[in-house]
Amino acid sequence: MTAPLTAQNAGVTSSGDASANAAMLYPPISSAAFAPTTLPPALPRAENGYVAMRVDQIAQANRIGNASPPSGSVFVLVVFALQDQTSQPLGIDPKFLRLYDSSSGVDSPLTINFNSPIEQFHSITIQPAHGTAAIVVFALTANASPDKLVYDDATGHPLTLNLK
Repeated sequence: MTAPLTAQNAGVTSSGDASANAAMLYPPISSAAFAPTTLPPALPRAENGYVAMRVDQIAQANRIGNASPPSGSVFVLVVFALQDQTSQPLGIDPKFLRLYDSSSGVDSPLTINFNSPIEQFHSITIQPAHGTAAIVVFALTANASPDKLVYDDATGHPLTLNLK
């Protein structure tokens, strides 16, 4: 039996189990054409006393609804959680998140409308010891692989998650 989700355990509770099909997200996004992908051996978590970040799921898609990635690219969908580790409310924003890839590329989050039970990452203020879970989409060169996810709001507390 799984413990109920609370403010105290939400930051360390996975948002879903993708083990049934590693190429998809759970809960699934019906409008996405998922592509086979190689996932990291263990999905990472890191913290720095300012913010904590955990990646729960990663998948690639050739299409999301009517949206296609730029030529020679695939969409990378990342389900992750951020937690405020300060004693003050923390404003988080997609503009502070970057995906670095194996070909030295740096990708910013894309705005693509699609229906998902997982909230799309957007600007929000989280309270101390609380957080948010969200999904974010990047366009990644087809022959590259995700290398690291970096959250840096220019306050001197950058946080890097290695995805290899």
